[in-house]
Order: sequence, then C-alpha cells, then structure tokens
Amino acid sequence: MSNEFPYVRKPSIAYWLSTLCCGLGQIYCGRVGRGLILYCVSMMFWPIVAIIVFLGDFRFVMFSLGVLLLAGIGICIWSARDAKAIARSMAAIEYEPQEYNRPIVYWLMILTLLPYAIGLALFLQANTFSAFYLPTASMSPSLIPGDRVLVNRLRIETMSFSRGDLVVFRNPAGRRQNFIKRIVALAGDTVEVRDGHLLINGRPLDREVIPVADQTPAMSVDGKIAYYESNGERRYTILVDDAQEAKSNVTAMNKLTVPIGSYFVLGDNRGLSRDSREFGFIPHADIVGHVLVNFWPAIPGTDSVKSAEYLVRLVGIEHNGVANSFVKAKVITKRICRYHVLKSSCLSGTSARPSISLNKRALPAQLGQCLILLSRGLMTFKPTAYPVVYSGAEDPDFSTST
Repeated sequence: MSNEFPYVRKPSIAYWLSTLCCGLGQIYCGRVGRGLILYCVSMMFWPIVAIIVFLGDFRFVMFSLGVLLLAGIGICIWSARDAKAIARSMAAIEYEPQEYNRPIVYWLMILTLLPYAIGLALFLQANTFSAFYLPTASMSPSLIPGDRVLVNRLRIETMSFSRGDLVVFRNPAGRRQNFIKRIVALAGDTVEVRDGHLLINGRPLDREVIPVADQTPAMSVDGKIAYYESNGERRYTILVDDAQEAKSNVTAMNKLTVPIGSYFVLGDNRGLSRDSREFGFIPHADIVGHVLVNFWPAIPGTDSVKSAEYLVRLVGIEHNGVANSFVKAKVITKRICRYHVLKSSCLSGTSARPSISLNKRALPAQLGQCLILLSRGLMTFKPTAYPVVYSGAEDPDFSTST
C-alpha cells in the first residue's frame, strides 16, 4: 500500500500529532479548517483561566478550573480520535501534500505550546496555589521538617484571616525568604506574654496538657511539654520548653496592641521559632498566602508501615476517639505485618495489652476490622488548620517553593 500510495496519511501519526497539539492531526490530513478551529479553541484556555482567577472567588475558581481541565482533556482526546478516524478514511486515497504538510510546520505548532504551557503554569502558581517545603521544626508538632504544604494565594489582598490560621509571609529581614507561622492576634487585639502564657485582650489562652497516650512522635520531645491551645474557635497543638516555663521572666513580653492591617504571629514550637516576638507585627501586604493542606507529610520514623500518628496528622484529626480508631487499626496492621505490638496505652490509656491475636483463620476478620476502624475514623474526623513555612532558633526561618 505504501508503494502504491506513497503519501497516504497514517492513522498513528495523525493520532499522536493531535495528542501533542490539538488540531495538528487534522492539518496533517488536509482538514485545515477543522484543525485550526481546534487549535484556536485550545489556545483560548489561557485568557479564560485569567478571567476566572481575577473575577471569581475561591470556590468558583476551584470549580471552574476543574471544569476547564476536564474540558481540555476531553477536547484533546476527541481531537486525537477524530484525526485518527480521518486518516483511516483516507487509507485508500493518495494524498497530495500541501505547503503546510512539512515537519517544520508541525514542530513550530508543537513548540508554540511550550511557552504557552509554562506561562500558564507560572500564572497559576503566582495567583492561585503554590507548594512549599518545610525544612525546620519551628511549627512542630503541627508541621515537621520535610512536610510539603499547599498555599492559597487567590485574591490574597482582600482575604480575611482568623485567629489560628496558618499563613506564609515574606521574611521582614530578608524579602526573598518566606516564613510560615500561625496568626494568634488580629488588628486591634492586645498581646502579652506573662508567666509563660499568651494573653490575648488581657485573657490567657486556654491550655491543656496533651496526655501521653494521645501524643504523636512530634509531640514527644525531651525537655518540651505538648499542649492543646484554644484561640477563638480554633484549637491547635503547641510545644513549650520546660525551662522556658520556669524562666517566665525571660519569655515575658509587655502588652502590645496590634495595629490596623497587621497580625501577630507565633510558631507552634514556641521555644524554637523566630516570630512576632522578634520581628514585630506582620502587615497584610507581606502575606503570601493561606495554608490549605499538608498535602505531602513527612513520614516520622523509619517504620515501613505508615504510622497511625502520621495518618492522624495527615487529616488533621483532633477528636481523641477518632484518633484511637487509627491507632487500633495500626495495631492490627502491625500484627499482620509481623511488627511488634504497641502498648495498649496508645489505645485506651490503660496498661493492659490489646486482646488481638493473629492466626490464619482470624486474618480475614482482622483485615476487615482494620478497614472498618479506618473508615470510621475518616468518616468522623474533624479537620484542623494546616501549617506552612520555615523558621527556627538553630536555623534562619526559611521556606522554599517546590
């Protein structure tokens, strides 16, 4: 066939050309009009995305970008299949190449998509969402070194924040660095540190020591005490140095009033954080974005089975009963994988060992029980705010975009 019709259109080439560049397979088959229409439609995504980002709110932008992504994939798939079908229909027809049927034309059309795609990606990163990597422990136990967080930068100029929100902002001492801290006081609030306690508007924030049974590896640090701290409607975990509590005169801070358009921020690891106690209030204009989620948590320890503490931290679980579901599931999983069984104190706070045995007959039941416990935890968890950025006493506050 190739000897009889040397210029026959090959379906595989048409398919891949339209996959790489929407409409190019149609042009390869001589359907220039259809190919250019598909090409122009694909190039319209950039201005549509820009309009959506600048005019829409967060939910609208998320929904619209999802719809556009699905539409773009659908158009690309349809274009590739259509080009392949056209080439098959021309299998018995000798095609006379036109001026545009040259490899240089195909390459130029494909290469025009590179700056287009790169520009769109940079635009979305600068105006919608960015990923950041956390190298230090200033936000431990909420965030630990190695965590990667997703930050919302959409309409940050008009975004309003609440106490307890995690934000990324520019380092006041080095504008090319980013920090991540938790907002503890808003404009007009008074802030004071007395006897090692944080006072907002003259009232100390409620604290309660986290029981050992509920602590994750990031909370179990020598010389530090892990607390639940409540601020407004938010509750989060903090670490306070033992010595710091004893030497309250060293950590005391006189009462200050947060100016309009600014925030007072602290790291959750209070004894290992450079924050507003050192560099003062953070203007709203210096905030880069609001932390949405810890999308790639660092796995604590070297255990090949992801620990229940890691799962708890991944979904931001606060409720002790839900956390216990994950810990129980961890115990079952470790038994199945022939790991050492954790003490029952991780499950219920008692000293008895869990009454879970492993044998071949019980294995299916234990797997089922493990899935039920994990499902129960995921269905009833209460999400908390996630953190993002870097700082510590031993290292300069440092946050890198990934």
